[in-house]
Amino acid sequence: MTPTAAEIGIRQLYHYEPFESKYLEDALTRNRVHFSNPENFNDPWDCNPWFDPVGVKDPTCRARWVQFFEPLFQTLPADLRDAAPQAGWPQNSELLIKAIENMTASTRKIIAERWRIYCLTPHPDSPLMWSHYADKHNGICLEFDARDEVIGRAFQVVYRDAVPVLDAHSLTESEKIAGKILLSKSSEWSCENEYRILARDSQADSEQLKVLKITDNDFLTLPSGALTAIVAGCRADLHRIKALVQKFAPNLNIKRAVRSPDRYKIHVEDYFD
Repeated sequence: MTPTAAEIGIRQLYHYEPFESKYLEDALTRNRVHFSNPENFNDPWDCNPWFDPVGVKDPTCRARWVQFFEPLFQTLPADLRDAAPQAGWPQNSELLIKAIENMTASTRKIIAERWRIYCLTPHPDSPLMWSHYADKHNGICLEFDARDEVIGRAFQVVYRDAVPVLDAHSLTESEKIAGKILLSKSSEWSCENEYRILARDSQADSEQLKVLKITDNDFLTLPSGALTAIVAGCRADLHRIKALVQKFAPNLNIKRAVRSPDRYKIHVEDYFD
């Protein structure tokens, strides 16, 4: 996996979202946040792995793939199992390529069923993110303490010019494969400087993992004090946001994003009446 926010020494992380009274009330009263299904991400390459069959005709490379598929043979589509009985896989490169292509498709399905992601950034002052993720500056930004155990475990996203190669040499490195799939994005998105909290969906995978949390219907309850402030967008209904915070979490800080009049910049400041 990539470095975490805590390992890098980041102090605060932020999550942009539209302002909806019921969702903010839920976050304030139940101290929980909603994780996304990767299937719903706006980037069609995001969390969509591609297993490369290159070199499959090489005996050493083919042997690695065969060794990988042997315990999974019964999970392959029936037409592949019928076309090449398990003992015949080492000699059949074409069917092995089809099996690799099938693994690409099935892995995408498994990711959508099992993984949940919460996206964060160290930057609460990005005009682009306020526009894209916070309802054209009408939304809010949740501020979190990255020294918190859960928030601090957010992994840094790696930005690349090409989709990471997953081939026969990657098969024994399950953690690296997960990192390449879930923590890689196109360089076009690098301005976001994204960090991700990775979790597993309780409906698909209930075992307790050492470094991953288990969501409950896509929600994760945070430790007390993890949420440290609500930042209102420069077009947001500040009075409504303030009323909700004062009613349900009166000790929580309120901040606002302020548009610079002479530059294409935003700065965040504490809000006082």
